[in-house]
Amino acid sequence: MKAHLKIMLATALLQGCGGGGSNPVLAADCAAITGGGTTVTETGTCSACTVQAPGSAADGNTGSFATLLHPTGAGGANSLRVTAQEGVVYPAGTPATVINSVDYEGSSVSTSLTLQTYLDGVPQESTNVGTINGVGGPDEELRRRGFNTSLPFDALEISFQRASGAGTVAVNVHEFCTNF
Repeated sequence: MKAHLKIMLATALLQGCGGGGSNPVLAADCAAITGGGTTVTETGTCSACTVQAPGSAADGNTGSFATLLHPTGAGGANSLRVTAQEGVVYPAGTPATVINSVDYEGSSVSTSLTLQTYLDGVPQESTNVGTINGVGGPDEELRRRGFNTSLPFDALEISFQRASGAGTVAVNVHEFCTNF
């Protein structure tokens, strides 16, 4: 009975959100940065890196995702920024979070994952939300990373930086959120 109730609750949360993903609790409570004029921009210093399906990181659906691909031998940062629609500014104290997962092929060392807020294109605050070092995995499951802001912002950027490694690392960005 208890297990059946948990399955029913998880299904209800998932359906109520309209999202998806492998963790319905994460999907159900994401206050996503979406809307009519929301924009998603690829940024970064890694010329060999790519971003697949960037719009999926700000579509309100945690079942879809953008992917930051960092291939073998590529150094530098691979980033994705979502900017709220015109006129939307999140006040100080608003959490800046991202729901993401990581897939490894090969190894990755000396890496970092950073979240940065912006206001009118000017950097506001940033924090390192994780070191991702792996040798052929294990892949990282869907999780929420973030911090409580102390300054207002209208854009949020995730950046993956790798100094070295063999094999591709894929950082999947399921959604940018403004809550934990």
